[in-house]
Amino acid sequence: MPISSNVDNFKSNFSYGVYQSPNRYEIEITPPEGINISASKTNGTIIAYPTFMTLPTRGFVTQKEFLFGVERELPVGRFYENSIIINFYETEGQPERKLFEKWMDSIIPNSPYINHDYRGDYYKFAYQTSMIIKLLTKSDKEGSRYTLEEIYPSEILPTEYSSSRTNVLSELTIKFNYKSYFIE
Repeated sequence: MPISSNVDNFKSNFSYGVYQSPNRYEIEITPPEGINISASKTNGTIIAYPTFMTLPTRGFVTQKEFLFGVERELPVGRFYENSIIINFYETEGQPERKLFEKWMDSIIPNSPYINHDYRGDYYKFAYQTSMIIKLLTKSDKEGSRYTLEEIYPSEILPTEYSSSRTNVLSELTIKFNYKSYFIE
């Protein structure tokens, strides 16, 4: 009986949907309490299908150790890059951008007369929210789920508008920061 090749195994697994596709995902964003916008929502949660996104980074904080043998790095703590970038299609009237503008204004208001004391209850109001990133299978079932805790939009990146972009949809790019994440 002949042994099948790695190429045959790959083809077989590919046709049965074993591999994760990088273009099958959705996100659920729950803005902080008090941030209301007329975007497509379900129970206060926005369900979006971004054009691009990055998954969270995770690693170890290390410390050099040289007691015996070769010098090496030992893990001493967790490390999260703490930022992800997501591109959204913009719809007419820009409700997506308005949502993130309001969210950012709730963190640090756009006013010269602002009290810069951000401890206690204010911190909880501005950051106590989450985002869920769902990676979908070929049959649109949830394959895995990333839950990002204490997430907030940290930067609205530039959006390009020009007369030469005639057959292109406008995209909004947001950089998010978060405290931690877990995967299911």
